[in-house]
Parts: sequence; C-alpha cells; structure tokens
Amino acid sequence: MNFVYESESGESFDDPTENDLDQLLSDLDGVGNSFAYLTRSDGSYVQVGGGPSNFTVEWREIRHDGTFTHLKASLPGRESDERRLTIGGASVSVRADQLLDLSLVQRIFRSFRGGVEAPKSVIRQDITAMFQESS
Repeated sequence: MNFVYESESGESFDDPTENDLDQLLSDLDGVGNSFAYLTRSDGSYVQVGGGPSNFTVEWREIRHDGTFTHLKASLPGRESDERRLTIGGASVSVRADQLLDLSLVQRIFRSFRGGVEAPKSVIRQDITAMFQESS
C-alpha cells in the first residue's frame, strides 16, 4: 500500500486510482464531509478542507530525517481578503487567493498521487514556521 485516502465522513480507501480520487473528492459537501487527506507511506500528505464549491489545500512533505515542509496552495493574481470556509464544523478563515475549485483540488490530489509537482497554476506557499515550536 502506497497511499491511503481518508475523509471526515469516515471513508477510508487504500491506493485510490485517479478516478477514485475524483469521485471521493466530489463527495466533499462542506457539511458532514468537509475535509479529506491522502497520505503517502512515508507520512507525507495532501489535505483539503471545505466544499462543495470552495476549498483550501495544504501539503506536508516529510524528509528522511523526520523534518518537514508544510505548504499551502494559493492562486496568483487574486485578492487576498479574508473568506470563511466550514471545515470539520468550524468556521475557518482563509484568504480569497487560497480558495480553489473542485477541479483544481482533484488535479492537485492526482499530482500528489503521481509523485509530480502541483499544477503550474498553483503557488505552494511555505507555511512551515506556523507548525514549529519557538525556542
């Protein structure tokens, strides 16, 4: 097993195909199924929150030494005013340039599964510092 897809609704799927991912992600409704993640066997993952029409995506890439880089998707040329998404029953603030449509989310998940970079239209912002303890 190389990948596991899991969602808020309890769905768990080992080694989903690209078609499986497209279908599973299209089930995100922003209510009882508002987040999902695809985890690679090394612990790296891509996660999505929101639905049914607006989403936000993040990646965590884990290195062999256990350190990681955490990235957030955004789109160039968009306003950065704050918007709200419901994720896991909570209202979460995201910037407007971080809102993605379902088609782009599906492409990002397929890219991650295929071991290739995210689509070129996506900026991967490094937000690792948010997850590191201050000394």
